[in-house]
This record gives sequence, C-alpha cells and structure tokens, in this order.
Amino acid sequence: MRKTKTLLLTTSIIAGLGLTAGFNADAKTISQKASAMGANHRVSEVFNHMYSDHDHANDSSYSPDILNFKSGNQRISLRNNSKLSKAVYNASIGTIQNVTVTPDNHYLFVVYHQVSGDDNSMKGQIVRFNISHPEQQKKSSIMNLGHGQSLAYNPTNNKLYMIILGRASAYRAKVMEMNPWSLKPMQTINIHSNSYLISDQLAFDRKGNAYSYTKTYSDQSGKDSLRIYKGKITKRTVHFNLVQAVRHAPGGNDEIANTPQSMAYNRKTNRLYFVSNGEVLSVPVNKLGHLKSKDVKSTVFNTNAEFEGLTFTKNGHPYLTTRYKIFSSNRTF
Repeated sequence: MRKTKTLLLTTSIIAGLGLTAGFNADAKTISQKASAMGANHRVSEVFNHMYSDHDHANDSSYSPDILNFKSGNQRISLRNNSKLSKAVYNASIGTIQNVTVTPDNHYLFVVYHQVSGDDNSMKGQIVRFNISHPEQQKKSSIMNLGHGQSLAYNPTNNKLYMIILGRASAYRAKVMEMNPWSLKPMQTINIHSNSYLISDQLAFDRKGNAYSYTKTYSDQSGKDSLRIYKGKITKRTVHFNLVQAVRHAPGGNDEIANTPQSMAYNRKTNRLYFVSNGEVLSVPVNKLGHLKSKDVKSTVFNTNAEFEGLTFTKNGHPYLTTRYKIFSSNRTF
C-alpha cells in the first residue's frame, strides 16, 4: 500500500503540472511572417521617483548572506537560502541567468549561461530542482539558449518558454517552448520585428498573458526609461504591443546599476517586477496604460552583487538570484 500511495501522489503532481513524458520529442520550427512587435504608437508614460544611491555591481562579488534594504518606497530584506544556493551553485556549468518556479512551488528551474573566455558563448543549460529536496535534479542537454535571461513558466499550459536573441540581434529572435518534465524543446517560432526592438525578457501572468520590456538608450526616446510590452504566445504566433512607459528604469542613470537583468510576475500582488543590479521596480498589471507615480514601487538593496533572476511562489514569496546565491524571504514585496 505504501508504494501504491507514493506512485499515485507522484503521478497526480506530474499530471497537475502538465509534466507528462508523452510529449513529442521532435521540436517543430515555425517561421512567423507577421511582425512580432506591434506598430509604433504613443503610450502613457509615468514619471516615477529615481533612486540614485546604488553600489556599483561587481559580477565577481560573492555577496553577503543578507541583502538589506537601502532605499526606495518598498521595504524588504532578503536572506541567503543556503540549502538551495549550495545545490544550484554546485550544479552550475556557468553563471546563473534566471529562475522560475511551478505554480505549486514544487520545482525551481534555473538557466545557466555557459562560461567562455570572451563571454560570447550562446550555449546554456536548464536544471530543474525539487525545492524541498534540491539534491533531486534533472538537467537538460547543453543547447543554444542565448544569454538565458528570459526563462519563464506559463501557468495556463504548464510549459517553459524562452526568447532567444542572437549576438548583436535586436530585430530577430526565436521563441522556444519547452517540456518542463523532459527539459527538451517542443517547438521554436522564428520571429522578427518591423518596429520595436525584441527583448530577451519574458514573464507570464496567471491568465497566460505574456510580458516583455526594454530599456531606452537614446535621449530622443527618453534615455534610461522602461518600455513595457504585453501580448500572447500561442502555438503558432507571437505578438506584443507597447502598453506603458516608465520614465526612470531601475538603477536610475547609472549605466552599471540600470543594466536590465530579468523580469517576473507575482500572482499574489498581481504585479510585474523589473530587475536591475541592486534594484527591483514593480508595477500593477491591472493599471498598465494608466499608471500613476504612486503605483510604482522600488527597492534598492545595500549590495554590489550582480542581480540575475527573480521569481515568486504562489504565496508571493520571492527567490532572487545573484551569480552565486539564491536569496529568499517569507514575505512579499
């Protein structure tokens, strides 16, 4: 009886996540003819407060065990999750680039960027960890994942997705759908843009809407601001529209601090989060298109560690990664 119960429990978890092994192992490739990015148009821009007291990020910094709040209008501190950090670091083939979790908090997915002498490698690997028992792991093959920043879990179909950019490529990309159980690609859609830049940032809300963002670099379009895009990724198409601008990107006008690192969605707060080095900025999803300054929340941490990825449990608790550690908290922000 004990073995039967264990088997039934395991099967129910896998089925509930859509993590069945019966998927077609041969990944299809589709080339989308229409532009993945909508036509250029004006959108509302919110003028938020810019925090300028950032420590300069150092990608070799091992970082302390606590990320303390330094400034901002959203206070929280995060502590090193030593058990997860040890497992994730020991499994590494390179540098951590992003993380995401399943809706039941059972699995943590980590994407690694393969280390190369000139940092030009496009290879990477995804590893699935059992959060309660992180020594239980499943590794993908080493494959072309670009820089690896966009790993995201879609809760409506229980699939992993990535937007993969080539080197010096901003108008062409690949959107890869992956089986989270086998960690094998299921489908790739080749996309292009006739308007806005394509970004290797991605998050899904609880309804399956997809989000991406870019940071502006020219004075003409408002340097160091955020451009937020909302859209859908279906079996055959990818489409995003610009929906909101935020005047000051996290990291302010510090070219090291304001490097876009990742984005995340928190179902508990219904907010999108934008990660730079040392700062996390968030906005409510239901107010995109008409944000007010008071809607924008920012947290600057007292650290010079390079931030990499962010994800949230179903209770809204964060996992934030640097190159060498995973930090967590038992409260949301």
